[in-house]
Amino acid sequence: TLFGITNTEGGNSAGSMFRINADGSGYTLLRTFPGYLYDGHSPAALLEGTDGALYGATNLGGSDTNQGVIFRSNKDGSAYSILHVFTAAAEGLSPNTLTEASDGWLYGATRTGGASNAGVIFKLTKTGANYTVLRHLASPLAGQLAAPFVEGLDGALYGTFGASGAGTLCKFNKDGTGFSILKSFTGPDGSNPRAPLLRATDGFFYGTTANGGTLARGTVFRLNADGTGYMVIKNFAADSSEGSAPSTGLAEDSNGMLYGATIAGGPGLRGVVYRLNKDGSGFGIVKSFANTVDDGGNIQYFKSIIVSGGTIYGATFRGGGANRGTVFRVNTDSSGFSVMKHLGSPDGAGIFTPLSEGASGALYGSTLLGGSTSEGTLFKVNKDGTGHVVLHHFTAGSSYSQAAIEASNGVLYGPWSNQLYRINPDGTGFASIHTFGAVGDGGGPLAVIEGSDGALYGTSSGGAANLGAVFKINKDGSGYTILRSFTGGATDGQYPYHVVVEGRDGVLYGTTSGGGTAGLGTVYRVNKDGTGYAVLKQFAGGTADGASPWTSVIHGSDGLLYGVTHAGGAAGLGTIYRMSTDGTGFMILRSFLGTTADGSDPGYSSLVESNGLLYGTTSTAGAFGRGTLYRIQRDGSDYTTIINFGGLPNEGNNPEGTLLRASDGALYGTTYYGPDGSTIFRFQIN
Repeated sequence: TLFGITNTEGGNSAGSMFRINADGSGYTLLRTFPGYLYDGHSPAALLEGTDGALYGATNLGGSDTNQGVIFRSNKDGSAYSILHVFTAAAEGLSPNTLTEASDGWLYGATRTGGASNAGVIFKLTKTGANYTVLRHLASPLAGQLAAPFVEGLDGALYGTFGASGAGTLCKFNKDGTGFSILKSFTGPDGSNPRAPLLRATDGFFYGTTANGGTLARGTVFRLNADGTGYMVIKNFAADSSEGSAPSTGLAEDSNGMLYGATIAGGPGLRGVVYRLNKDGSGFGIVKSFANTVDDGGNIQYFKSIIVSGGTIYGATFRGGGANRGTVFRVNTDSSGFSVMKHLGSPDGAGIFTPLSEGASGALYGSTLLGGSTSEGTLFKVNKDGTGHVVLHHFTAGSSYSQAAIEASNGVLYGPWSNQLYRINPDGTGFASIHTFGAVGDGGGPLAVIEGSDGALYGTSSGGAANLGAVFKINKDGSGYTILRSFTGGATDGQYPYHVVVEGRDGVLYGTTSGGGTAGLGTVYRVNKDGTGYAVLKQFAGGTADGASPWTSVIHGSDGLLYGVTHAGGAAGLGTIYRMSTDGTGFMILRSFLGTTADGSDPGYSSLVESNGLLYGTTSTAGAFGRGTLYRIQRDGSDYTTIINFGGLPNEGNNPEGTLLRASDGALYGTTYYGPDGSTIFRFQIN
């Protein structure tokens, strides 16, 4: 079984720890780091201890100082615990390496802190006790980052510290004595040795430098068992045909052949896996990367590949279905290459747009991230979670993607970058029906609905003053008309982040996030022919009013308008409000308090009504700090938190998009973060 970490992504973009079987099956997220200050954040090192547990280091998190931790976990992800928190500069800050030596202690180095703020070398027991600084690093090690240490036959620890155009090879005893610099890299004989050394079966140490060498493309070198006798055994070709920047450590197979990887160059220009004999002869390329969906690109920095039973295992940080990297395997004879896991989310990630329901009952949604170009996807899924399919991968260069709707003609319509597109429910026929950007038109579309008259209505970031607009367009792309260009200032709104809604009276209602007398947003109405425009509410902020409505209003069954604001209210963390369609009777129903018993920041989530009750989500706060699903009466009474997100590992965190009340009566929503991208959830209303 292989174990690995990601420095970002994961449920909260704070990194993850995973396991996967050697045949590519059984991928399991053991932990998604939550990103809280009092937990680890951005893991940088992972090892299996002699006791069978996993130990690791994170660059960030742990305390208010946010300088990293050493942690322990069982191999099934249970019993995660923090062994040491880095808080004081004198003991080092931001650990980035970890090694277990033969005495059972953990040894590592920090990136900063210490007497010269160049980091320290430290040790501690596997229980977290007896943390000890062995050495405060200083010049010439200032600015150089350590690779994991390796124990020699003499019991001393050997390590490399790398930096562009420089680098150091050092040795020290496990009690911190005997520190000596064995080699200072200057360029012609290699520079930037950031990968760990390999102690091979012949007793020699072997390593790589990412830069330098006689051809300036990096080197492979050898040392005697006592650290003397430095010798370059391979200079990579000047034209990078062999790969360039060998930035991983080496691995040895049962026949004594060495294997490594470069981060760049090679026939596919995205790095190679290579092999060579211990005397530098027999160099050959095992695998060349090309950064495609079914390949990978750029082997992971400064770690080591694994060779076992004639198979090489490694990871890339580019390529794959989401262009977020891969875990791969390839045989040492160059056969059998396969991507074992597409890291990131090939299906998409980062959902803060509403879901929509099609005539067949299927749900449609879009993501801001992920997909084959990392620019987001349009997807379809059944209400029981089956049948998920990506209908379209948005192409590179897109700046925004929002939810698509299925119109009465059975076609999906939605905004993307500066386009309004159409696509069939099976994913065919993707085409633009209108391109935004002409004079008086301005920026791209934000959201679109189908009106009762069959036309499409939406908001854009353009308009005559580039402060936003409400537009109308026919489903075939004809008849594009700006119904209202926002002018901002003290008398009008600006920046309509969300879609307009058609009220029960046939009028369009919406919000702007800015503009008005206080510059804190407005609620407006406009007829579908562009007449009758009126500002119904100008938000004033402060404790008695809302501020910055990022979502639209709904027209309740009682004839009143209901909405939420991103800010303002008693705690400045957002509000729920209601008002009449003529702007009178404005009332704050609820101020979000941001406590564990409440939520904060309703974000991009409008309210929905069901059986006379209002439902919505907050993107933060709640019992676990990761948002809530709540319910409230239309008079503001009986506010209830139904779900506190973040309490279970697979339910997702930080709901952002507006809830959908589907034809089956259930509520459907999305979380921006999830165990491996984002999640879609269902809540059955009683």
